[in-house]
Order: sequence, then structure tokens, then C-alpha cells
Amino acid sequence: MPTIDDFLRINFGYASAQQEGSRAPDLLIDGYFDLHKISENSFKSANFLVLGYKGAGKSAVSERLKLLHQNDSDVFLTNIDLGDFPYATFSNIVPGTEAPQARYPTAWSWILLIHLLSSLERDAGLEIPDKDSFDQTMSSLRGMNLLPIEGLPSLVRTSTETKLNLQIPPFFSGNHKHQTSQIDVPFYVDNLKRLLLNLRTASRHLLIIDGLDEIVTNQSAQWDSLGALIFEANRLNTSLASNGLNAKILILCRTDIFELLDGANKNKIRQDSAMEMDWYSNPSSPDQSRLVSVANLRAKIALGRDVNVIEEFFPSKIFGKKTSLLLLDNTRHTPRDFLQLLKMIQNSCQEGGLNGDNIRNGLRRYSIEYFMPEIIDELQGYVTSNESKEFFRLAGSLRQRDFSQKEMHEKSLSENSLLTPEKMDIVLRALFECSAIGNIQKMQRGPVHFTFRYRNRHTPFNIKERMLLHRGLWRALNLPVDESINVSGAKLPEK
Repeated sequence: MPTIDDFLRINFGYASAQQEGSRAPDLLIDGYFDLHKISENSFKSANFLVLGYKGAGKSAVSERLKLLHQNDSDVFLTNIDLGDFPYATFSNIVPGTEAPQARYPTAWSWILLIHLLSSLERDAGLEIPDKDSFDQTMSSLRGMNLLPIEGLPSLVRTSTETKLNLQIPPFFSGNHKHQTSQIDVPFYVDNLKRLLLNLRTASRHLLIIDGLDEIVTNQSAQWDSLGALIFEANRLNTSLASNGLNAKILILCRTDIFELLDGANKNKIRQDSAMEMDWYSNPSSPDQSRLVSVANLRAKIALGRDVNVIEEFFPSKIFGKKTSLLLLDNTRHTPRDFLQLLKMIQNSCQEGGLNGDNIRNGLRRYSIEYFMPEIIDELQGYVTSNESKEFFRLAGSLRQRDFSQKEMHEKSLSENSLLTPEKMDIVLRALFECSAIGNIQKMQRGPVHFTFRYRNRHTPFNIKERMLLHRGLWRALNLPVDESINVSGAKLPEK
């Protein structure tokens, strides 16, 4: 018979995949649900782009691969974090007056090729047809302080501070920190690429680029750089595969960021080479949600047996609503949201067990301590932190879960808010993008429907329709909670 002590023993994990990888690695191995086999295909297949909204588990793919292959002598993983990437300096790697779309792909090729060569040089089984040229090139890169790579920012800065001279056979020599505007980087990149594509190995080499969650800004240089990164990674991966070199560049990217990037071939790349982490499932069968499966796998680690967390530990209904549906309705159907909700409920049940009061307290803590701060973090780049907090102050003072554009404009003007009507509209659009609000659609016949981005990424935002705050925010804003509202679909019929 399951007990509350059994429930309290379950480690549902951490908000950060990096923390999970270091503190509870078993959760990313035995407690990992490989949605659409994305983790497996990230390593084995030709697909190179992992897309998912914030909290969908993109970084967990990287951490899992690192754990799975940490003792494999024939696997070489290199993690590249763009969290502190120097975009302004990067724009100077290839100088000139051409548009960024012409210069940035070559600059990325330079950065990625150096990382690939660094990885391949560590491979004892590497077959090198022209060893003299390879050794001379690697020696010259070290002489210019481009190797060993001491972090991506350092590599970018060094690339703009070094005069390069290419000799034949292709290898590099240079004088550090002699700036020149005459560097023919495309010529050097072509030679590095030619050298690289002649190499062969039975080992697997994988560059994993992460950290794109951190860079939503209004600066065009960053958007241009990221668009060029995906374009060039696609081109390099095609060359690596067609030339038989067992290496790949894997990019972990937020869906909303990808959709804002420019690029004529963006949809082709998405169709041919992307893997999408979409956890949303049919709301009519909440017990079959893959998020519930994630929780069950983690419970199995703690209890040593197959477990159904919802059925074994929770009442069948909470506040008159099916338990699995109520829990999922408080999330945006991402593993991070769902597992953090279970942790908050768990922490609220230390005394008294899983009763209604403790579950209600867990939902309240989740809303205040996790969900609202998570939304504010996710809005960074779209709007400032102060603007996000000001919106929630105004929305909370309305004392209602739904509102119109007009009501928010009037509220901001009446309080002389820093959110002008124009800025308020920007905030509303950003909130819709991260599923903090949805539209209320009143059909002529039938129930009311709620549309949220997490349910369908193609859902358009209609700023003229009434808007509903996500249920996960209600308790943080001290708003009345109506459990008959089902944000996964339509309003439930009255009992």
C-alpha cells in the first residue's frame, strides 16, 4: 500500500538540467522520457536542430548525452554555450561593408571549424591523409592562441585581434593582436574546410550548441548572428555527411526564437532537419500525458518498482476536477512546469499528507515561487523585468482573470504607469508568446474556447479579443480560482 512517505521519497528533479546532471544524474538516464526519440536521434541521425519552448527539456538532451557517453573512448562531445556570447565582437571577425547575411555565415564557419578540429585532434583513431599540413595548421592555430579553446568569448576576441597569413600547403601563421582590415577570412575558412573534410574517423564527434534561451533581445546583431548560425550549421553538416566525416553540429534552440529569425530556407531546414519537443497531448486523456510518464519514471527510481504517481498517491479528483487534468491545467505542458508543480505539492505535504488543504497550498506556492518568476524570466528580451512586474501589478489590481486590451490601456493610463498603451501591447504580445495569456473565443454555438500558444504554435494572437491569464498565475495574483474553467479546451459543463 503506497504511503505518503513513499511519495516524499521521490526526487522529481531540478529546474536546471545542469543541476540535475551534476546532483541527480540517474534522473537523466533511467528517469528520462525520450520524447520522439529526440535524444537518440540527436546523437545518431542527420537531424541537427532541436526546437522547443523554454522548459521543454532541450538542455536535458545535452546533459543526457554527456552522461551516457562520458566513458566512451570513441565519442567526443563538445558543449558550446552561447549564454555570454560577444555578438558585437563576433560581427568584426569578417570585416567589410557587406550585409550581415553575407559575412556572418563565414564567421560562424570559422568558429565551428576550429571547434571541430580541436575535437578531432584528440581522436587517437583519426585518419589524416596529409599529416604535415594538419600538424602545421594545428601548430599555427596554437601559436595564434586560437587553440586550446579557452571559452567561446575568448576565441571570438582572439579571432578579431590576430593577423592571419595562409601559406601553401594550407597552414596558418600569425602575429597576435595586430589588427588588420584586410584579412581574407573566407579564403582561410575554405582551406580549413578542405583540410577537415579529408579526415576520417570511426569515432563520433558532436558539437552541441546551447544557451540560446538567454539571448532574446531587440538587438538586430544577435538575431542576424543566430540566423546565420543555423544556416551555416546546416551547410556544414551537409558537407560533413556527404564527405563521410563522422561529425555533426547540434543546435538546441527555443521555438519562439527560431520563428523570429529571418531566412529564406528556414522552413526547409525545419522540415528536413529539426526535431520538435512538443509535449502537449489530447486533453480528453490527461492520464496518458507524456508528462505523467516522466513523473512515473522518476518515481520508479526512488521506489524500485513501476509507479503511477497520480493514481497511487493523489485522490481521483481535486476540488471536483479530475486530478491529472487539474495538475496539467496549471502548467504549459512542459516537463519543467509539471515536475516543479509536483515538487511544490510534495514540499507542502510534509505534514498531513496529500489532503485538499496541502494540495491547495502546493498549488499556491507553485504559482508564487515558480510560475510567475518563470514567466518574468521568459519575458526578458521582449520587455524589461520592471515592465513585466508592472504588468502583473496592473493585472492583479483589476481583480479579474480575464481582461480586454481596452481595460489594460485604461488601467495603465489611470495610474500613470510606465507601460504606455503602445508598450502595453508589446507586453501582451510577449505574454501570449510564452503562453502566460490566451485568447477567449466565444462561439455562436457551443462552449467558450481558450487558445494558448503551447497548444498550437500556429495559433494567432488577437489583441482585440478578451484575454485570459494562465491558471498558473491566478494564485500569485490573488485572483479567484474557478476549477470549472478548463484551459486545455472549453469550459466544463456545470455539474
